[in-house]
Amino acid sequence: MSSRCSGRRRWRRSGFDPNTSIFFSGIGTLLFFLVTGGRLPSYLGSSFAFIAVVIAATGYAGSGPNPNIPLALGGIVAAGVVYAITGLIVHVSGTVWLEKLMPPVLTGAIVAAIGLNLAASR
Repeated sequence: MSSRCSGRRRWRRSGFDPNTSIFFSGIGTLLFFLVTGGRLPSYLGSSFAFIAVVIAATGYAGSGPNPNIPLALGGIVAAGVVYAITGLIVHVSGTVWLEKLMPPVLTGAIVAAIGLNLAASR
């Protein structure tokens, strides 16, 4: 199966063009690299975790582009604003409280659980 075919199927599921997601993922990575001055190399990949929420919010039936995507875009932008505000709070207040709230034992267990769940799906 070619990646083009796989992309079409994903488009049908969510109404989002995967090429657009990957393009803006690259733009975000370049901006991140510029803002951090290259001190923290990172790839900001696009998350498809929001697909189920977009489908539910828009009532998308799964054929062609999603005509109701503006309904979901407001929520996606709001989630981005909340994420940015959280980032500013952590930047200003420091990370000590965050490390107490989520110690390495907890975050390590969460990452391991996610990895094990993903490993079982292949």
